[in-house]
Amino acid sequence: MRQTGLCSVEMGNDFNIIYVAPEKALAAEIVRKTGKRLGWLVGNSHDMQLTRDEINATHHIVTTPEKWDAVTRKSSGEEGQVARVGLIIIDEVHLLHEDRGAVIETIVARTLRQVQSSQSLSPIVGRSATLPNYVDVSDFLRINRMQGLFFFDISFRPVPPEQYFVVVRGKPNSATSTTNLDKATFEKDDPLQGGKRHTLIDIAAKKLRQIGMIGFDQETGSLHPTELGRITFKYCIKHSTINIFHQLFLPKMTNADPCPVGV
Repeated sequence: MRQTGLCSVEMGNDFNIIYVAPEKALAAEIVRKTGKRLGWLVGNSHDMQLTRDEINATHHIVTTPEKWDAVTRKSSGEEGQVARVGLIIIDEVHLLHEDRGAVIETIVARTLRQVQSSQSLSPIVGRSATLPNYVDVSDFLRINRMQGLFFFDISFRPVPPEQYFVVVRGKPNSATSTTNLDKATFEKDDPLQGGKRHTLIDIAAKKLRQIGMIGFDQETGSLHPTELGRITFKYCIKHSTINIFHQLFLPKMTNADPCPVGV
């Protein structure tokens, strides 16, 4: 919102704020969250190819690297699409090291060239959750290390994670090493659980048995998968997707359905 106001002051209504997401699904998620938080600011969302006039009439654009590269590839000069960029946010900037990194490099180079030629201000923001060489990436983005580089390690977390190194016997990826690793991991008690592992397993096993995913003998503690459980394991879906199915089919569902509400 603040950057939108700054762009409005400096560029009037002739500006774009670009959010580059690595995947189409993530772009849709960003649009959904933005629309939920800033419903009064966000208008329509389009999962399609926009015309030049539609892009010019839009201030906030969420896109993928390939899409934005195609839009700005043939534009140049003061009338080009790059000249309208007031802010560009590159999510998962660590993709620079992967196959799609060339596209992101092209977008950054094109933006920096426009900034130098027009002497305009188009900040570039790079975000990543896993970026050990963040200094190199900041230099590539022409970011001031003292003012624009922010690095948050595990000490910023409310509950910092702990690392344990366990040495097991056996050749790598062998059945012996896998068995020894499972045993060592199981014997490493979590102090937060306080010996409640058996209770956690028992509760989860009962729920899976109720929906026919596994067979569970409570007296002996033995577990074995069912045919439905094997199919579900092979073709698993996210819990958020299950919730969408529940919302769509809830009026038609009965107690005989294999995935009742609440699973």
